[in-house]
Amino acid sequence: MTYQAGDEVEVAIVGSTVVYKLNGTVFATSGRPVSRDDYPFRIEAGLQQDGATLSNVLTCPEVPASPYITGFNIQDPDESDNFFSIGDKFTITFNKATSRPAGTAAQLFQFSDSVGSLTGAWLNSSIYCATVSDTSGAAVAIGSTTVTPNLGGIGIRDATDTSAVANEVSPPLTGRFGTTKPSTVPVTWTNLRQMVTGGPNNSDVSAADVVPNVLSGATSSEVFREGDFTIAFTVEDDFEVNGRTDDSLAAAILGITNTDDVSHPDQIMFAITVGQSQYWIRERVGPELIVTIPPSGPYEGLHVAGDVFCIQVRGTAVHYLRNDTIFHTSEVALPITERPLYVGASIQNGTLSNVRYDSELLLYPPTLVAATANDDSDDDGSVDAEDTISLRMSEGTNTPGGLNSVQLRPAIDQLFTSFTDGARAGNVLGADYTGSWTNASVFSITLQDITGNQLVLDSTKFAVAGNTPILNAANTSGHATPAYGDVTLIGDFGIFKEPGVPVTWENLTNAVDGGNGTIRKTGTADLFDAEGDSSQVILSGDTFLEFRIADTDQLFHIGFRTVGQPAFTYSLDFSERHLLFVPKIRGLGRGAFGTVRHDDVVRIRIASGAVTFEVNDEVRFTEQLDEAAYPLEVYAMIFTASGEITEVRINNPALAIPPEITSVTIDDPDDADGVANLLSVGDEITVLFNKATTTPGGLVDQPNNDINGLFTFKSADDTVEVFGNDLSGRWTSTSIFVMTILNSQGNSAPEIGDVRLHPGTTAIPPAGYAALEGWVTPSPLTTGDYGVYHNLGEAIVWTNIINGTATGNTLARTSPFGGATGAISQQCIARGTRADAYIEFIATSRSGNRIFGFTRADTGVLKTDILYGAQLAGSGLFQVWEDQGLVGTFGTWNDGDEIRVALTRTQQVQYLVNDTVRYTSQRSAVAVERDLPFYVDAYIHETEAQTVSNAIISSPPEPRSLIQSDPGLAGIDYLLTITMTRACDQPGGSGPHGSSVVNQLWTFDADIG
Repeated sequence: MTYQAGDEVEVAIVGSTVVYKLNGTVFATSGRPVSRDDYPFRIEAGLQQDGATLSNVLTCPEVPASPYITGFNIQDPDESDNFFSIGDKFTITFNKATSRPAGTAAQLFQFSDSVGSLTGAWLNSSIYCATVSDTSGAAVAIGSTTVTPNLGGIGIRDATDTSAVANEVSPPLTGRFGTTKPSTVPVTWTNLRQMVTGGPNNSDVSAADVVPNVLSGATSSEVFREGDFTIAFTVEDDFEVNGRTDDSLAAAILGITNTDDVSHPDQIMFAITVGQSQYWIRERVGPELIVTIPPSGPYEGLHVAGDVFCIQVRGTAVHYLRNDTIFHTSEVALPITERPLYVGASIQNGTLSNVRYDSELLLYPPTLVAATANDDSDDDGSVDAEDTISLRMSEGTNTPGGLNSVQLRPAIDQLFTSFTDGARAGNVLGADYTGSWTNASVFSITLQDITGNQLVLDSTKFAVAGNTPILNAANTSGHATPAYGDVTLIGDFGIFKEPGVPVTWENLTNAVDGGNGTIRKTGTADLFDAEGDSSQVILSGDTFLEFRIADTDQLFHIGFRTVGQPAFTYSLDFSERHLLFVPKIRGLGRGAFGTVRHDDVVRIRIASGAVTFEVNDEVRFTEQLDEAAYPLEVYAMIFTASGEITEVRINNPALAIPPEITSVTIDDPDDADGVANLLSVGDEITVLFNKATTTPGGLVDQPNNDINGLFTFKSADDTVEVFGNDLSGRWTSTSIFVMTILNSQGNSAPEIGDVRLHPGTTAIPPAGYAALEGWVTPSPLTTGDYGVYHNLGEAIVWTNIINGTATGNTLARTSPFGGATGAISQQCIARGTRADAYIEFIATSRSGNRIFGFTRADTGVLKTDILYGAQLAGSGLFQVWEDQGLVGTFGTWNDGDEIRVALTRTQQVQYLVNDTVRYTSQRSAVAVERDLPFYVDAYIHETEAQTVSNAIISSPPEPRSLIQSDPGLAGIDYLLTITMTRACDQPGGSGPHGSSVVNQLWTFDADIG
């Protein structure tokens, strides 16, 4: 798509889609939808080319955002039942004030499920309440039913009635249909840590000592193995926490835990937290991840002394109540595998009073909760000898047969049974196996002879056999039987590793390459501040990225990204503490697809036009491949301090990213040439690569032929350039190659700024990949110079002196009368001079004014003849005079200062005091062929005490005359004699010189042969 001047370009948001238009026609549509969280937007523009403009930039008037539903809740005000019934009340809450249109609930809203009949009204401008009047045909479900403003009915807009009609679906329904009041059976506390009990029934629990930042713990002796139950407590104070106001260390936490010895608040799974007269919810939704609700915090509301808080467990749902009213229902289901459950508390300060529950104490036996297969050697992906199956019980057992005692097949068959595709029938583990209790709750079976086994992952089931009694650790429960259910075999019998190579990491920040594909963070902070990418790339075709989960406590983000781009293209974000499996496409999450465990092998596979995300060969998510994403590299970021990602491998890597030349700099180290920018023996060419190379030829001196194999010099028109007949060079490091000109004869006079280095016939690959492709991209243009002409200057010879005298190179005023004093130098800065040149004198006597500078005329002595001059005012001010006028004042001067006016090699005029630039002329650059020569003009006014002392001029010598003559010598037609204006240092020696040296010294307007 191209454009031309006058075209109209438009970027528009239509609904949730961004479209791009040229002259009203859509030419592109963004694949990234706009969400509500993306707002607000602002207009930004960037212009890269000098003089570029964007004309008539317009935006449409801002349209107020539509209101949307933030809360959808149901309650039973009279608590008369625990099901959807007449009198239950819906509350619909918007994010802001609405237009409050009149109408029935059916006219205003649409429900995803039938709700029967409702009567309702606006409680205020942002809350609508509807009461159930008839439940006929209703199918309301907490956690799934939603509500949407009725687009076909009466539209709901913002309070000004100017926004679009609200149209977004609400969050799922929360709340309850009713429940019973909790009873007052007191909790009996045990395993007290920095806590004491009290109260009439010893159900109160308090912190033993108020110690800042020291937490405590207590656990109930009551065990809730199954069924619904409620726990409750009463708040007696405001729980001041030693001046703290954050929720990282709350005053008191009470809730449900799956451990019988709470030592840290993070062990409590579903909890109500109170502190600073506030209350909020704290949930552990994974092994390590703590979620505080509401996330924008810090609290749900305020409490007062006497408030009663409850946590209700109803099936797998958990509700939170304050004074018999549900204020939140957990979005996390309570798995049956987490039982048995206990009441847990952790308090820093204050007392939780009358902690109680409403369930009977049931001593059910341990149950089988998991069966996991594993192959420690991971040498294949099938069932074989030495594979193990771990059977985990719900709690510690009496370990029949003894702890860590090896048991044979007959004893194992009395403990557990297994079956596949049908009724229970003995075991399907094969001909022989052994096992032992590795701890009080885990029995591990090792396969010895797999003949006849029928083991199938995700199909084979295990159950307690019930022949040998398995009781709780105290031998006080009933014994486990098959009636308590079975579990499905999960895990793996080994992860088959496909062919691949370990990733070699580069461009590392706060990380190191740990070898064998491992990237290891060196930082000690929990931040996403460590990163690196692979030196290998995938140019096209099928591949995979694979790594092993070595530690479920490590948080990181890893995947493929397009080479040259900063962000991920296809990645897995493991930044949640329970390692949710979250695929992301160009940074956008596609949801959570389970979790990963220790030793899981995870892959991102690209094959057949699709990207799949896998765990242990199981495909969790698939996305269509964007072919434009190539070339790809592996990119990783690590959050956890000192964390690492291990065994990262890549399949079918193509070429390593070749090095590129970032600069080619030419320099004359000794700046010894008598003429500026003269290509000569000793000049150096330094080539800098952007990364380490294999240093072809080694770190030794390399001859001219080898250099020609590494590099080819070409001008912009693709002409091959030559720097001389002989060059030598060497790698001074793995990324720097320096060439030295040994013989400059035969050079093609390559111009700096017009030459690039191109690859020769010898490849220069990246370090570590000698067999792979090397540098392929031409370098930037050359920079630098062939030498800077240094001339310390020569004394100025003053001529055309008026009203003054010259003593050597010092000009003095002879009388305070008779007008101004002036003089012109005999020397000049010649036409065509492109090297640095300057004039200079020593300042003396702060009296009167004087000007010292450049003039084109070699006879005038008026100050108006001075084009560029430094003016010393008698007051001590340093001023600049240009083209008959004062430019300005730039500091002061003192006796003894060196005053210099310089013409730089870039044809700028600068004014210096003691080698410090005071001002650079803003006039156009000096045209060396038109404006030069420059003579020195001195102007003294007012007092005879003023002088221009020790004046010097520094300028390259220039040809003064070219004499053509016929010496009458046989075979020679002409003798050309070139006379310089003054002595020079005879570059190249006294001669004789061949044509190549002559051509380096001089440029002729015509061909002289």
